[in-house]
Amino acid sequence: MLVLTIAVPEAILPLPSLVVVPLAFRLTIGLRKIDGQWSVVHEHHSIPAT
Repeated sequence: MLVLTIAVPEAILPLPSLVVVPLAFRLTIGLRKIDGQWSVVHEHHSIPAT
């Protein structure tokens, strides 16, 4: 069995100019049940989130 989950988390990106910029990105994680335990078998990040 394969399960995909998708999220749009936000992080804070500190820049050298001391400006803090919010950063939204897409996160996709693929999980597979192997021997009774869920394991991450795929991970993908995309910027920008739109």
